[in-house]
Amino acid sequence: MSTASDRVRALVREGKLEADEAGELLSAVGTKDVPSSGALAMLLNPFDRLGGGRAACIGVVVALACFAATRLGIRFDGFLDIHTGLVSTKIAAIEQAVDWIVPSLTFFAVARVLGSRARLLDTLGMCGLARVPYALSAPLLGLLVPHAAKDPAIRPIDIPILVIVLCALAVQIYWLVRGYQNASGFTKTKLTVSFLFGFILAEILSKVCISTLS
Repeated sequence: MSTASDRVRALVREGKLEADEAGELLSAVGTKDVPSSGALAMLLNPFDRLGGGRAACIGVVVALACFAATRLGIRFDGFLDIHTGLVSTKIAAIEQAVDWIVPSLTFFAVARVLGSRARLLDTLGMCGLARVPYALSAPLLGLLVPHAAKDPAIRPIDIPILVIVLCALAVQIYWLVRGYQNASGFTKTKLTVSFLFGFILAEILSKVCISTLS
């Protein structure tokens, strides 16, 4: 059964309630578990403020941005994969569709099988919004493409870029965990086990789908 805090957070994510109003409401019923509204809170858990349809809309923008990044010689050839390499417009579009939709369906199915009342819209928003760090780091990776085409060896100047990309991956995974927690309502062991299963399955299925469709 969901708590009062869970229901209020859902209203905030859906845009039906502002964070300040949520705080007043939860204070009135004697709980302090209030959605935060600062920049740090947004970084730690953007799904407290952006969920469902709004996060899914951001996912569309992210997919378009990542598609544009492929013109710089970047490939998103899997759920969490990002590499240098030129691909056709068709393959780039397939990769973007698969990288977003397949993981969303996977996490939705895992959550529902385990008894969650998660909505597909929430997992679409979760997977779409979590890709923001990758979309932001992709242009930096694009700087490596001209050199990589001539010489695959990593230069010292390339290391900071690779570190930023790895940090983006870490943030993406962290956001996926928080988004899945919000979408599924799971906690502790059930959250950890089901997320890891969905995570691994989503990576496998995305690679298989891209290979098949391409």
